[in-house]
Amino acid sequence: MFAQECARCHGERGEGLAGASAILGPGALPEFPRDLSGPTSAIQDPQQITIQVQTRPAGAPWRDPFRNAQDLYDFTSNHMPKARAAVLTQEHYWAVVNFIVAVQGGKVPEGGINAANASSIPIPHP
Repeated sequence: MFAQECARCHGERGEGLAGASAILGPGALPEFPRDLSGPTSAIQDPQQITIQVQTRPAGAPWRDPFRNAQDLYDFTSNHMPKARAAVLTQEHYWAVVNFIVAVQGGKVPEGGINAANASSIPIPHP
């Protein structure tokens, strides 16, 4: 699922490509806030910026923190991939969450991460 749905924007190794942030490796999926002081290759979509500005309370961060697998699932299942989000199933999103947590060095329980246990699975920040 990652290779099919995520890599085209986030890179084969999750390193981030033009307009999409890194989602694997050091510095990926920060709890909050993301350090924006360094160089970035992200190109912002003006329409997406407008939507974010209009839907977030004044002074609120652009997204909620990724503290656990449920936070990651909630964000990805509501926002990613931008062009195909309506096509993917819950199983697709859980597969991606399992992959990301495992690659980041997190502990994936036997049977995988799912709605019943996702809130108890922390997002590792290597």
